[in-house]
Amino acid sequence: MDGTAKIWDANTGVAGVEMRTLKGHTNGVTCVAISQDGSKIVTGSYDNTAKIWNANSGVEMRTLTGHIQSVNSVAISQDGSKIVTGSDDKTAKIWDANTGLVIRTLTGHIQSVTSIAISQDGSKIVTVGWDNTTRIWDANTGVEIQTLTGHTSYVSSVAISQDGSKIVTGSADKTAKIRDANTGVEMRTLIGHTNGVTSVAISQDGNKIVTGSDDKTAKIWDANTGVELLTLTGHTYLVSSVAINKDGSKIVTGSFDKTAKIWFVSNKSLVEDKLTTINNISYYPNPSKDILNVKLESEPLANEELEIYDLMGQDLLTQKIDNIQTSINVQKLNTGIYYAKLKQNGTVFKFEVVK
Repeated sequence: MDGTAKIWDANTGVAGVEMRTLKGHTNGVTCVAISQDGSKIVTGSYDNTAKIWNANSGVEMRTLTGHIQSVNSVAISQDGSKIVTGSDDKTAKIWDANTGLVIRTLTGHIQSVTSIAISQDGSKIVTVGWDNTTRIWDANTGVEIQTLTGHTSYVSSVAISQDGSKIVTGSADKTAKIRDANTGVEMRTLIGHTNGVTSVAISQDGNKIVTGSDDKTAKIWDANTGVELLTLTGHTYLVSSVAINKDGSKIVTGSFDKTAKIWFVSNKSLVEDKLTTINNISYYPNPSKDILNVKLESEPLANEELEIYDLMGQDLLTQKIDNIQTSINVQKLNTGIYYAKLKQNGTVFKFEVVK
C-alpha cells in the first residue's frame, strides 16, 4: 500500500502504459471510482479520507473529510453531482461533489461498511458490510428502505444493474447472490469459488456478472441462468477488484499480487463455440502439426480477418480470411487457451493448444 492510485492506458495491450500517478493520500488507497464522463476520479484510503482528482491532469481537486475510520468504498452518481463513501466507522456518507460538503450520513450498519453502489437514476444507494447484511437506502432522504440477509459471512462487494432491476452481492461465504432490487427477493446464488468473493461487477446489458475471489481467480457468470461461463486464472494472489468496460469487450481484474490484468471478451458472447483441443498443435481434418483449420458456415465478409488473442487480450496473430476454409499456422503459440475472433463478423471461439 504505497498511498497512490495510477491511471493506465487500457488500449496498449497486456503490459499497459502508466499515464499518471495520483499522490496525496497518507496511507494505502483502498478503492477507486471514475465519473461517467471520465473527467473525475475518486479515491478512498486508510487515512480516513476520500479525494477527488481531475482525471486528465491528475491534480487533486478536493479532499473529503468526515469519516473517523478507513474509507473502504467510493461511488459516483451517474450525473456526477454526488459521491458516496463507506467506512469502517459503520456509516456511509453522501457528499456534494462540487463543494465537498456532507449532504447526509447513513447509519444502520452495526459493523464496517465494505462496499456501496448507486442506482443509475440516483434514487437508491445500496450498502453492504461486515454485519452480513445488504441495506437499500432512499438517496434523497437517507431513509433505510430494506435490510437484506442471507449471506452467512460478511458481504464484501455490491453492484446494481444498469436498469436498476438487480442487485449483486459477493461474500466471504464463497458465494455471490442476485436479488430483485425492488423486492429484495433472492433470485439466484452463484456457487463455484473455493474461497471468499471479494468483488462483483455487472455488464451494462445486465447479462453477465464478474466475480473476484480470495481463491486467486475471477469468474464470469450468465446473470440470467447463474451458469458459470469461464474462470480467469493468472493472478498469483487474491483478486481484490473486478470491472467491465461499457461495451463489455474487456474485463479488468486487480490483485494483491501487485498487478492488474485486462482480459478480452467477445462482443457477441463469451463462448459461442465448444472448446477445441489441438493435440500436439494439430487439428482434424488437417493433421499437419502447427495448423489451426477454420471452416466458416458461409462466405466471409469483405476484408475479413481472424485475430488470435490470449486470455489477457494480447493480439498474437492476424490472418486475412478469403475463403470458407482457411488454415492458420499457430506454431508460435504456447500451451494454453486462446480466443480467435472474426474481426468483421464479431464471432469469437476459443481453442486450446496442448503440447
